[in-house]
Amino acid sequence: MTPIQIDFQVLTYIILGLFALVGFTRGWLREALTTILLMFLVLMIAKPDLALKIMTIITQVLVVLVKLVVARLADAAKVEELLAAIRNLFDMKNPYGFLMAATVALIVVSYLVGKRALGNEKLTPLSRILGGTLGAVNGFVVLSLAREYLLTKLGLSIPGQTLSAQGSIKAQAPQSLSVTFENLYSPYQISGVVLALLLALGLVVFIFFIREMSSRRPAGRKR
Repeated sequence: MTPIQIDFQVLTYIILGLFALVGFTRGWLREALTTILLMFLVLMIAKPDLALKIMTIITQVLVVLVKLVVARLADAAKVEELLAAIRNLFDMKNPYGFLMAATVALIVVSYLVGKRALGNEKLTPLSRILGGTLGAVNGFVVLSLAREYLLTKLGLSIPGQTLSAQGSIKAQAPQSLSVTFENLYSPYQISGVVLALLLALGLVVFIFFIREMSSRRPAGRKR
């Protein structure tokens, strides 16, 4: 069976365009909320050990809850099965799977909260342009997570250190895969200067977001 070949670079352009389009339709304020939430994940991309610690804490909390609550309602065999499932809930060798799930959850939360808190206000051209720009940034963060997940899953990277053998990315893919990815390697990794720029942008967006939301409160109270 001939595997389907996907050029990750082309896919990147498509996804960035879609995120920018969505940001353009939402405006900068709604898209800023997504950017702020994703900045927490940016830190975990650069510091995967932090993600591992969070995964460990979540696992330990779930185990304690099962022992305190479920153990009283179910027999020992079922409790052990549940505990085993919880301990295998996360792949500790590839924290990017957890980060991908967290990304989806944060995006959904930001969309729901943004829609509820900001309503359907009229957007200015500037708001749309800034929203499109932030949307592209958000798309870049999501794609970086997806790329790191794939590289780690294929054995071409370890958390926090991408292997530099660009030509081996396709050749070392498991034979069982029916889909192969090309051009997974990217010079624009979330580290160094790129990481500093993203965090600086996140801080600026956060400041302007808080200022904008604070300026709206008095007007709302007068009504």
